[in-house]
Amino acid sequence: MVSELTKERIYPWITSLAVGVLCWEFVPQNVYEVGVNKLVDPILTVSTIAVGFILTINTMLISMEHRTVIVELRGAGAYQILLGYLRGSLYVWLWIAITSLIIALIDPRALMPILGYSWLKLGFPCWVTLLSLGFLTLHRVARIMFAILRYGEPRRDDRRKMEQGEPIEVLAAR
Repeated sequence: MVSELTKERIYPWITSLAVGVLCWEFVPQNVYEVGVNKLVDPILTVSTIAVGFILTINTMLISMEHRTVIVELRGAGAYQILLGYLRGSLYVWLWIAITSLIIALIDPRALMPILGYSWLKLGFPCWVTLLSLGFLTLHRVARIMFAILRYGEPRRDDRRKMEQGEPIEVLAAR
C-alpha cells in the first residue's frame, strides 16, 4: 500500500502528466496557437509572481525558526521534506517562466521546414503539463504553509506519526 507521504510527494507529477496527455489527445491543434497568443504574457507574469511567493515563504520559514511547529517538524525530519517541496516548486516555476519566454520569442512556424509541422504540436501539451505541475506544487506548498500557520500547541503523538509518514499538513492542521 502507498503511504500518505508518498501520495503527497507524487500527486502533482502524476496529475500534471495526465493533464498533458489529455491536452495532447483532446485539444485540437488549431487551438494551440490561439491559446499561446492569449496566455503566454499572463503566464509569464504569474510565473514570476509565483517565484516571488515561494521566496517569501522561504523567508517566513527562516523567521519562524524557533516556533514550536518548526522545531517539531525538524525533529521528525519533515522540515527537510517541506524545504524539498519549496525547492521543487521554485524550480518548476522558474522553468515555466523560461519556457513562456521562449514561447513568446519563437514563432510557432519557425521550425516547420525541419519538423514538417509547428513546434506547438509538441510544445503546447508540454507547456500545459508544466503549468499544471507548477500550480499543483504551489498548491501543495501553500496548503502546508497555511497548516503550519494555523498550528497550535504541539501534540505528543505528532512526532511519532510524522516519523511513520503521515503528511505534514494533516498533523499541522490539528
